[in-house]
Amino acid sequence: MTPYLPSSRTRPLALRYALSISAALVALVLRELLNPILGHDNPYHTIWIAVMLAAWYWGVGPAIAGTLVGMMGVWYRFLPPYNSFVVRNRSEIFGLIGFGILSAVIIWIGEQNRRTLEYRQHGQNELRESEDRLRESEEQFRSLANSIPELCWMADGEGRRFWYNERYYEYTGTTPAQAEGWGWQAAHDPKFLPIVLDRWKEYIRTGQPFDMEYPLRGGDGEFRWFLTRIRPMADAQGKVRRWVGINTSIHEQREMREALNDARQKLEDRVNERTAELNKANDSLRELSGTLLQMQDDERRRIARELHDSVGQLLAAIGMNLGMLKAHDLEPSSARMVVESLEMLDEINKETRTISHLLHPPLLDEAGLASALRWYVEGFSERSKIEVDVDIDPEFARLPKEMEIAIFRIVQECLTNIHKHSGSNTATVRIVQEETQVRVEIKDAGKGIPLAKQLELSSSGRTGVGFRGMRERLRQLGGTLEIQSDDQGTTVTASLPLKRFAQPASARRAS
Repeated sequence: MTPYLPSSRTRPLALRYALSISAALVALVLRELLNPILGHDNPYHTIWIAVMLAAWYWGVGPAIAGTLVGMMGVWYRFLPPYNSFVVRNRSEIFGLIGFGILSAVIIWIGEQNRRTLEYRQHGQNELRESEDRLRESEEQFRSLANSIPELCWMADGEGRRFWYNERYYEYTGTTPAQAEGWGWQAAHDPKFLPIVLDRWKEYIRTGQPFDMEYPLRGGDGEFRWFLTRIRPMADAQGKVRRWVGINTSIHEQREMREALNDARQKLEDRVNERTAELNKANDSLRELSGTLLQMQDDERRRIARELHDSVGQLLAAIGMNLGMLKAHDLEPSSARMVVESLEMLDEINKETRTISHLLHPPLLDEAGLASALRWYVEGFSERSKIEVDVDIDPEFARLPKEMEIAIFRIVQECLTNIHKHSGSNTATVRIVQEETQVRVEIKDAGKGIPLAKQLELSSSGRTGVGFRGMRERLRQLGGTLEIQSDDQGTTVTASLPLKRFAQPASARRAS
């Protein structure tokens, strides 16, 4: 911005000094020409004009320079003795001093006037530039507002709308006169308008931003959904002077959202139907799984009985025959073969009895779980050379048959895994009968289960046959199976609820 200055003040500094000095010289020449008329009484008449001219147009420095030239010229040319710088009386000295002082005042006044004019001109220029910037900003805002697809509008602090962009008129088909003030209500759905008005008035009262979705009627008479956002514009005192609103079309998004909701609801219904169907397949599978486990136990019991009864009787008959044959006089080689056959027959009889008891220990039916487990662990320790500690309360009560079978098979499977995989020389079997559950814990001090294998075991779909069998037995009885393993050993914990088999303790012991 260029401040206001007389045209000569904008010239280069050297030129202004030259002009000021030249004006002083011209004033001296003019005083010489007017000397016959003015006389010698006051030689400063024309010099005042040069001083005021320099102070006004050329600035402080050039004005001082011109004043000094003027003083020197008057002293030399117009004060006696003429053409000399000698001063004879005080009046002439005081006249020179007074001229200098008065010139200084004139220069100071001229500088102050110049600065005042500059300040005023500067303010006027700033005001004009501010108005120009404001006008340019408004034009840019209007151009921007008219180019965007949203419906834009502005309202005063009381909520009366006074401006809309062109897009608003294009969509609603209204005119500025129809939409001005509170005329915008005509574009609203009557069903939603009371709600919109109540909320709008509340936000005007509180000065808070306004967000709401509602339909607006287009020029074709169709209602379409818009998201309306209104923001307040407050003055320095915090009073809302203006509201700016934007209506953004969300009609397509809302239709898509409703379509997605419908599709999701249909999908959920279908999933629920399918889940119900699958549950009915799973119930059948669970029943089949339970039936297979029951058949497996029954088949083991049958095979064990066959081994014990039929095979055992046959082996006993063969033993009797060999015994009778041994009583006859035989050649030494034949007698030796008979003795060896009797020894092998005895081993076969022991193995057959062991296999029979492992398939279904008769003690499980006759004496209960505790006795059957102690018998099994004793034989397991003898065969595997693994020392197993069995911790079962001596007062441990009888459990339902299917629960005793499940616990026995779990202990059997875990000890088999310890023998095959753990490398442990010791194991612990602990069974605790609590008020609401039976907890079975089988622990070893082996190398542990690798992490990858643990992840497989945690997934019911990828476990081995043995673990699947344990989980299925527990699931049939409402129980759970947990496995914890590290390089210090592995602990398998099975929990079976007693509430589904609730009966008095005396009855359980009696059974």
